[in-house]
Amino acid sequence: MFGFKRLFYGICCFVFVCVTFEVNANGQCSKPNTYPNVILAPQYSQENNFRNGTKVTYECILGYIPTSGSKSSTCQDGKWSNLTLECQKKPCGSPPDIINGRYNISEGTDFGATIYAICNEGYVLANQNKYRVCEVSGWTGHNPVCEAVNCGEPPSILNGMPDKDSDIRYQEAVEYTCNNDSYTLIGPSFIMCAADGSFTPAPPNCTVVRCPEPFIANSKRVQGSPPYKYESFVVFECKKGYKMTGADRLTCDVNGWTPSFPTCSEVNPTTWKTTPATSTTPTPRSTVHVSQPPTTRKVTTSKTAVTTRGTTHVSRGKGANITPHALSVAVGLLFPAILERFL
Repeated sequence: MFGFKRLFYGICCFVFVCVTFEVNANGQCSKPNTYPNVILAPQYSQENNFRNGTKVTYECILGYIPTSGSKSSTCQDGKWSNLTLECQKKPCGSPPDIINGRYNISEGTDFGATIYAICNEGYVLANQNKYRVCEVSGWTGHNPVCEAVNCGEPPSILNGMPDKDSDIRYQEAVEYTCNNDSYTLIGPSFIMCAADGSFTPAPPNCTVVRCPEPFIANSKRVQGSPPYKYESFVVFECKKGYKMTGADRLTCDVNGWTPSFPTCSEVNPTTWKTTPATSTTPTPRSTVHVSQPPTTRKVTTSKTAVTTRGTTHVSRGKGANITPHALSVAVGLLFPAILERFL
């Protein structure tokens, strides 16, 4: 039994060698080689043996395009020549622009890549086309649409109303007004639809604002008059003899007058600065008494000259005018008496 098997295997090997030898001898080739990103042309895919000199062609696989090299390979003496064909992914090109949005193309724009739509701030996708794929025929689907965020209906307020009531879109403004002049609009008159679908800032209030007549002791109002409505103002100044501490201007606010009332304090009389009065009355001039030996001299002044024996009185009265001559006479009378005192 064992010998029979050995004989059988031996016969099979012999037959294989003989067949191979005959094929090689005739220059035939088996099925052509395979390469990346290429396939054998359909007309050759069903054949297994090819005669010497047979030329087959290749083509790029689906989604790829030829870039260089030859598409053919030839059977030469039982071997196929090397294929030089190079194929690369087919590009779909840049996708069309999205109004108020863009594409994330991190995967590229060649065959098989997926791009994702991203809307700008304040905008959202209006349809289900969130992504597109690069296929053989190009980009799949339709271009997505980014529409502005809808904030809906603006908030209502007491004693006032907005100028729009619904369908307020991103960056669209709404204006508020009070119902009549008896109300004051406190806060911003405009609010805007934000990117997150909310309104900003908070809506205003319509309130009746009246401030009472301000009273500051020892002062008087120099600007402003009733009625005192929101943001009305008054200006005060202190009466004469009083000094103000604090701001002189007050403004009517939601919670009353602001800032706090000033005060008018009496100025301390001891701190007043006084200037001594200047007298216009001439200072009386002194009378010179000169004692000398008995002699008689006559001294004449502009007003009075009195001569007595032994004593000469020179008197300058109120408003007297001394002439140079009178002055020389007086010096002449005084000098001997002074000299005599020191001798």
